[in-house]
Amino acid sequence: MKLLLIIFLLPFTSTPIGYRELKWSDFKGKPTNDHAASTCTGIVIEKDTAYAIFEPEKSWTRTANPATLRHEQVHFAITREYAILISNQLKYGWGFEYISKTLDEWGDKEMQYDKQTDHGRDSTAQRRWEEQIKL
Repeated sequence: MKLLLIIFLLPFTSTPIGYRELKWSDFKGKPTNDHAASTCTGIVIEKDTAYAIFEPEKSWTRTANPATLRHEQVHFAITREYAILISNQLKYGWGFEYISKTLDEWGDKEMQYDKQTDHGRDSTAQRRWEEQIKL
């Protein structure tokens, strides 16, 4: 998982993908470390809404393993959960300090997910996360 992006209407290097089931063909980037795959997700924040995106050119894979793809999908689902939370905060007029705290929590949850699942290698922990997070 590439450390998270926060996007405030900045131009994209490629067309981002809104939340949906990912396919390995969506991963178009070049590997940047020794992991099996990396997903670059972000939250686009507009005036009164927020939504999750996946950036194909910044996401990559060295494998076609379905279990690894499920691991990457959960990263995207976590991003979606926090985008929904931020969208609700915007609708209720919560200030930037609340949104900033939520963004920090999002980053913490992504790191916790990778740590607890050992980047998807711990299949028992991975199943628990898949049950917790709505894909």
